[in-house]
Amino acid sequence: MTWKDILKAPLSEREMAEVKEFMPEEMPIDPKLRQPGVDRRKARSTIEELERRIQSVKSAPPGLQQRSALQLLRGTAEVAGMPDASTKSLADISNFVREMKVRSKGNQSNSGTAA
Repeated sequence: MTWKDILKAPLSEREMAEVKEFMPEEMPIDPKLRQPGVDRRKARSTIEELERRIQSVKSAPPGLQQRSALQLLRGTAEVAGMPDASTKSLADISNFVREMKVRSKGNQSNSGTAA
C-alpha cells in the first residue's frame, strides 16, 4: 500500500480522533488570539540577537570578517521585519533596534494596564 492509498482511505471518527491526538496544534491566525507573553518573549529574544550581532560587527576586524558580520546582521534585521535591510548601514540597523525596544516597552506598559 502506497502513501497515496493511505491518504485516500476513509477514516472512521475513532481513527480520526486517534490521529488528531498526535497532530501538533495549529497556531491561531488572528493576532488577537495570540498570547501576549509569547510575543513579548519573541520580540525580546529578537532584540537581544540583533544587539549581539551589532556588537560582533563593531568588534570584528576591518575587512572580510566585518563585512561577513554585517551581512549576518542585515539578514537578522530583515527577518525581524526591517524593510530593505540588505541595503542598510550599521547605524540604520542600530536605530531600527532602538525603535523596536521602545515599541516593545510601550506594548508591555499598555498590556499591563488592560484588565
